[in-house]
Amino acid sequence: MAQSSCVGRLFQEIAKNNPDRDAIVTDELSVSYSQLSDLVTAFTVRFTDFGVKQGSIVAIVTDDPLVAISTVLATSLLGAQWVEANRVLAETKPVQPTHFFKSPEAKGSKRVNFVELDMTWSAAPETLVRAPEIATPGPANDEETWLIVRATGTTGTPRYVGFTQSNAIARAHSVRDDFVEGFTRVACLFSCTAFPFITRALAALLNGCTLVTSYDFRVWQKQKVNLVTGSPSQVADLLKGVTLYPKIAQIHVGGGNMSEEICRSLLANFDHVVDLYSSAERNRCFKNIRKLVASGEIMTFGKATDAIVEIVDKNGNPVTPPELGTVRVKNAYLAGGYLNDKDAEAEAFRDGWFYTGDIGTWGKNGELVIVGHGGEIASINGLNVNLVLMDAVISSMPGVTAAAVFKNPRPSASEELIAFVATEPDADKNTIISEARTLCLANFGRQATPARILPIDEIPVNLDGTPDRRTCIEIVKARQGAHI
Repeated sequence: MAQSSCVGRLFQEIAKNNPDRDAIVTDELSVSYSQLSDLVTAFTVRFTDFGVKQGSIVAIVTDDPLVAISTVLATSLLGAQWVEANRVLAETKPVQPTHFFKSPEAKGSKRVNFVELDMTWSAAPETLVRAPEIATPGPANDEETWLIVRATGTTGTPRYVGFTQSNAIARAHSVRDDFVEGFTRVACLFSCTAFPFITRALAALLNGCTLVTSYDFRVWQKQKVNLVTGSPSQVADLLKGVTLYPKIAQIHVGGGNMSEEICRSLLANFDHVVDLYSSAERNRCFKNIRKLVASGEIMTFGKATDAIVEIVDKNGNPVTPPELGTVRVKNAYLAGGYLNDKDAEAEAFRDGWFYTGDIGTWGKNGELVIVGHGGEIASINGLNVNLVLMDAVISSMPGVTAAAVFKNPRPSASEELIAFVATEPDADKNTIISEARTLCLANFGRQATPARILPIDEIPVNLDGTPDRRTCIEIVKARQGAHI
């Protein structure tokens, strides 16, 4: 097995060449590359004591980033697979772990016999003495699954994808423009066993950078952090009422919608706000870069990475702005598909493309504008109607603040759609309803046009800001006595 195809060996080589460089900085301590390499070696030795070997599936529960990273790298060296142990894994059962481990502070499960990763797992001298005796073959081949991670897929349903070590290395090397060896010091705010953390940790360590796991901005300043990664609201809440001086060079956000208010608050503390379009399935593939100009206006510019991003119609033909379409992505780092879900895999991975399910268009400066997710499809009179696309069309009308389209829950009207429309306070609701019907007729045809378009004070939404159609249906059910 070539050295370059094993993440753990590649890390060890970087550690050998940069032993004293900071690898990971927490609130309490700084761990050098040499020290982290010793810790990984100790975990590798102890894993073998419990029978972990090539082909094993290791499930981990921990709140300690050092433990998370050490277990990831140790499984790489042994050719084992790594997965976060949680409720979703237990319910969906994409794989059957052979071993379960947890650190002392983490909650496990009474139904699973977890081995505790206590202090004896640290790099004690007697453990390191045994290291030469331990076989570290790495993956059996370049197609062997290593990381098993949760992805949302194209319907919001939890799915899992498997990554090879070669893919993980390629992804880490693809972000060298942001993870610059010996320079980048990145603070990562995602949970330490979540894929957004793991992939950024690998990007930092396989490029010779420093990972800072603190949530304290004062630690960021002391450690000269020049890149922060997290969700928009997470960072905005951490820095609420805080003014950093000097500003940090850039922040990469993902995992949530970003309002202009949040963006402006972030730009008070960062020179650039980079909204990454990324996921487990596709890697990062596009950047929307936001910055303040002299006028005080927020300008957004789109920048492609080494990926092809297209917005296409139902026939796969690229659309032109402001036309809406489905976003698809092609690059060298796509996941191989979904584990144990061939139907979802066939829908999302087609002809070398990953169909994200997002509905979007191109902005005036080449930015990628996502207006919703297209995974919500309703069958009406034999037609597959994209509810998110219809939401977007109605919401684009002057005077409309939001819209939500859903199937009529009345059994006798199961082939009908209903639309809730929220309007600006001074808007003429009757005119908007009439114009919305005309717009839907023109865009979707008579069969798909909602039979009822109803005004509502506020559209109920999910935690991610998308329309909560289940609640909309419950509202309609409650009104059925009024013969809706």
